[in-house]
Amino acid sequence: MDTHELIISVITVNLNNKAGLTKTIDSVARQSYDHIEYIVIDGASTDGSVDILRENEKKMACWISEPDKGVYQAMNKGIDRATGDYLFFLNSGDYFADDTVIEKFVSLRPDADVVYGDIYLEKNGNLRPHRYPEKITMNFLYVRSLCHQATFFKSYLFQQYGKYDEGFRIVSDWQFCLNLYLNTPAVFKKIDLTISVFNNDGISGPNTDIELHRSERKSVIEALLPQFCRVLSETGVRYNLPVSMPVKLITRMRNLFKPV
Repeated sequence: MDTHELIISVITVNLNNKAGLTKTIDSVARQSYDHIEYIVIDGASTDGSVDILRENEKKMACWISEPDKGVYQAMNKGIDRATGDYLFFLNSGDYFADDTVIEKFVSLRPDADVVYGDIYLEKNGNLRPHRYPEKITMNFLYVRSLCHQATFFKSYLFQQYGKYDEGFRIVSDWQFCLNLYLNTPAVFKKIDLTISVFNNDGISGPNTDIELHRSERKSVIEALLPQFCRVLSETGVRYNLPVSMPVKLITRMRNLFKPV
């Protein structure tokens, strides 16, 4: 398929965020690129969101409104319905940085499995640029993650390596990227493009249940990095490391992970 005919599936999940949903739908509808498959998964909202979906259904490939067990089950429902070459997740309240983002993305002739750019963080109406590194490293992925509002995933990744783990409330998108990096040949590539505006008030924002976050992270690390856990235990280093890992730990880890 010629890259100018790439189908981009944009998936929005929503729960009782009528105003945010309206903003997100309008942002997707204004995109200059023609081959967008727009899917909205609503969790049986009771605030009028369903009325917004009905009013805008001609702008969507499909939408549903039914109870779910959380954001990751909703995202998985969107994955199940997507037929695009790349999948992109834009939650209600988030919106594209401008009306030509998808067109610019396609014009860059993407070929990597995971293509990511930069975002703006929105807090109380103020926008702050947030940039991601030129190359993804283990050091970065241990401490941080690529948010899905900055990232295009080839659809085959979900078919071949599984979808989001619905047992987690906060860290499943981080787990998905970490697993791709460690256990698959997936290629990550940075592009020079600010992709979206991310509303910074969600469950993984500053008011997150910190203990739940730490507990979920620990479960992921123990499952994906058993050797790493052994090194942590031997060096007495805690799971929630700072951005700069201790030199002695880096030395012990040198041969545990694949190169970028």
